Amino acid sequence: MDWAVVELTRDTAQHFFGVNKTSAIPSQHSPTNYGHQIAPENMAMDDFGRLEKEGYYYKVGRASGVTAGVCHGGLACCNWRGRDSELYDHAGRPITLSKDYTEEFVIMSKTKRRAEYEQHSFSDGGDSGSILIDLEGKVCGLLYGSLSGRFSSGSSTKYDYANAGLAASMPDILALIRLRTQVKDSDGEVVVPGAVLGLPT
Repeated sequence: MDWAVVELTRDTAQHFFGVNKTSAIPSQHSPTNYGHQIAPENMAMDDFGRLEKEGYYYKVGRASGVTAGVCHGGLACCNWRGRDSELYDHAGRPITLSKDYTEEFVIMSKTKRRAEYEQHSFSDGGDSGSILIDLEGKVCGLLYGSLSGRFSSGSSTKYDYANAGLAASMPDILALIRLRTQVKDSDGEVVVPGAVLGLPT
C-alpha cells in the first residue's frame, strides 16, 4: 500500500476536509438481500469499526462502483507475487510478500439475476484501496485485492468467474500506520510515537 502523510493546520484542514457521508446502495446490493435492515443514507462516517463474521459491508470502488457483501469470517492465506509487494511486521521489519503471505478477510457478494440471488463479484481490478463500510456508517476495512473463483448457478452448465473481496480489518491498518510512522533512536527506543489515523467530524 502507498501512503502519503502530510501535516495541515486546523484552518487548512477545515477548508479541504469535511465529514464523509454514507452513499446510496443499489437495490440489487441492499442489506435486506442478506437478511439485514435497510442501510440509512447520508450518515456521518466518523468512526472506525472492524470486520466481523456475517457482517454486511459495502464499498464504492473506482472500477465496479457500489457493491456489497458479507464477511465470510475466515482468514484467507494469500501468497503474493511481484517486486513491489511489501508489508511490515509488528516490529517494523519489512516482509517481502513474494516470499511470504498475508491473512485477509473474504467478502462474498451476490446479486439478483433472473429469479434468485447468485454469486457476484464484490470487486474488480482497480478497486484496491476502497474502504468497507458497515450499516452504522463505520469504516471497518480496506480492500486489498480479489480472490477469483469459478461458479455455476443451479443446474446450469454455464460457468462464470466471480471475484470475492480480500480485505484487512481497520484495527490492523491503524496499528500498521502507527508502527510505520513512529521514530526510533539508535538503540531502537521510540522517541516519537506513531501517527493516529482519524476521520473528520
